[in-house]
Amino acid sequence: MRAVATMIAMAGCLALVWQAPAEGQGAEEAGWQKRLFGEIAQMRAELAEYLLEARQGNIASLERELREVREQQKTLQENERQQHEHIAQIDRQLASAELELEARPQLEAARAQLSGPEVERLRNVQTTLAQRETDIIGLLERERLRAQALRERARLLSSK
Repeated sequence: MRAVATMIAMAGCLALVWQAPAEGQGAEEAGWQKRLFGEIAQMRAELAEYLLEARQGNIASLERELREVREQQKTLQENERQQHEHIAQIDRQLASAELELEARPQLEAARAQLSGPEVERLRNVQTTLAQRETDIIGLLERERLRAQALRERARLLSSK
């Protein structure tokens, strides 16, 4: 919003400059134009700072999202570890001589469920999270480069 207002003000200032008489300018008119150009330069510097703040907000948001994805990956890894433990426990029960005959089909069905569709689901989630992490890292790098360029531009504009 502030950026739009700044651009509108700059456009208005430029329109006034173009309407000023080009020939026979007096000292007063030249001073007026100099002040006007100074104001425009100040507005450009403020606009660059505003854009930099927006980029920094984007960077912070992407960093939060990256932390969330990485936390989800850790949770998924823990779920996988627990699933492997559960499968190992079922395998031990199936190998046990004390296993009742009626319990074997239930254990085999549970093992098949954990080994098949559940493993596939976890792999799909893992793939999705890894891709999202890669995407966020790319976006984050681009935002950081853009912010660096804006910082440099703001520094140059403020030094004029």
